[in-house]
Amino acid sequence: MLAVAFLLLAMAPLYWWRLYSTPWQINSDEITVMLVAKRLIAAPDTDLLGIGSIFGFPSAVFVFVGRLAEGLGGIDLYHSRLVHSTLGVGCVILAYGLFRQFLEPLRAGTLAVILGANHALFAISRMAMRENTGLFLEILALWLLARGLQRRSRAEVFLGGATTGVAFYAYFPARIALVVVVALLFSIPLLNARREVLKVMGGYTAIFLIGWALVAAPVMIASRANSTLAFAYTRQQFLIFPEGRKLEQDWTGEKTPAGAWKANIRNGMTMFNSRMHDQGYIYPNYKHGFVDPITGILLWLGFIVAGARLLRNRTELLSDTEKGATALGDLIALVGFLTIYLSSALVITKAPNYTRLLVVLPFVSYLAGIALWKMADWLTRGLADAVGRARQTMRGAAVCTGVALVALWNISIFNDFVAVGRGSGNDVGSTGRYVEARKNAAGYTWVLAADKANPYFSWGEVWQWRDWVGFFAGPNQNMLVSPLAGLSSLNVTGGFTVFITNAAWQSVEAQFRLRHPLYEVSWLTPDSRLLAVDVRGPR
Repeated sequence: MLAVAFLLLAMAPLYWWRLYSTPWQINSDEITVMLVAKRLIAAPDTDLLGIGSIFGFPSAVFVFVGRLAEGLGGIDLYHSRLVHSTLGVGCVILAYGLFRQFLEPLRAGTLAVILGANHALFAISRMAMRENTGLFLEILALWLLARGLQRRSRAEVFLGGATTGVAFYAYFPARIALVVVVALLFSIPLLNARREVLKVMGGYTAIFLIGWALVAAPVMIASRANSTLAFAYTRQQFLIFPEGRKLEQDWTGEKTPAGAWKANIRNGMTMFNSRMHDQGYIYPNYKHGFVDPITGILLWLGFIVAGARLLRNRTELLSDTEKGATALGDLIALVGFLTIYLSSALVITKAPNYTRLLVVLPFVSYLAGIALWKMADWLTRGLADAVGRARQTMRGAAVCTGVALVALWNISIFNDFVAVGRGSGNDVGSTGRYVEARKNAAGYTWVLAADKANPYFSWGEVWQWRDWVGFFAGPNQNMLVSPLAGLSSLNVTGGFTVFITNAAWQSVEAQFRLRHPLYEVSWLTPDSRLLAVDVRGPR
């Protein structure tokens, strides 16, 4: 309990501090998640075990995060971010439980901090999303499976399978957890081919798959029944399909599908040691990679350490010994890391896509953490046995210093993203908060002056622009999108605000003033790129 309390205290500022305003940037997917949650909750016939109209994603995850936000105060930016960030903290606590199956408390705690301090995890968790639901369920499934294997508990192995089935209703990439576990279950008898191990693993594999199938069956049946909707998005996410290669070609700007595939492999194979930003553009923190440089180096050292230990201890797999626990932990980390790492680089599009990569963090944190402890062992090896207690203290101090450095570096990386929002503003964030601050003005009208030739947002269609701004408006307010040419003849009763780019405003201000002489112009962004024109009084 003391370790859990420490982790909560350490993670609270990273995940919960100033959620409404930090980061200032609001990505459009945040609004989409909240709007879909509202719509599904309001619909009387929502099938929680089926798929939804948004790319065939499962409906259950949207209802889940939406209901939690409702319970906290409403499906709005703050409460939805609070739900997601709390799930992020839950991932850290569960990770400690998983690592504790193989390591002593202090070592397990340091590994959990490395996971929780990853800037991609806590930055994305601070957004109104559902992406870390996959990570949460993956860690829970691995924890149950590890306990089941170590304790010879069929019930816990079954629950691990059932949790992996629940992951099929969560964020889509969570489904790779099934691939990871199946690879793990088949790796154990390959490394330890004793007859009793083969017999035990055959039974456990069957129990796990039964647990998975019983829970995942409804969504799989629903996907099969509506295969066009369910699999159209999926085919775009895998390079083995023509749709995936076409998407990757458009994404990378390569001239041929083969060139796009090669670019994806280059980006994916180097993603832990490069400054390649999020190719999903949910968290585009430019000039920084998915992990900090220290973790990127420790990861590979830990890969060697875990691999060497596993080869030495492979005959101890599933034994009730310290070496058996270490071997199982090393195997889970190596199998999980290689499965997701190679899949993301060789098969899955848009490498590196940070939201998809969240599921690799337990394995990255484990490998980086054991490398840090191994380095501390090397540094303190010269101390005499007579001062063994001092050696332990110095080793712990060295590790804690390393973990603190990793955490501070990640906070600095996130701060760069925050600074962009503070310095430049954000088209969705600045506009949405301006509207939300005035949502209680009944009868008020919001007008977005934009068209394809004069866009207000950096991307999207007119209906999306209306949704993005309209989400923040009050229930008794109106939302309009007007082409720039029609702004001077706009006929609105009562007070209203026009959102417009500075460049577009310069071209229409004179004509607008003739019809609406009483107005006040406010800068929405510090660079005066976006403006809010508040119109008061009669024409």
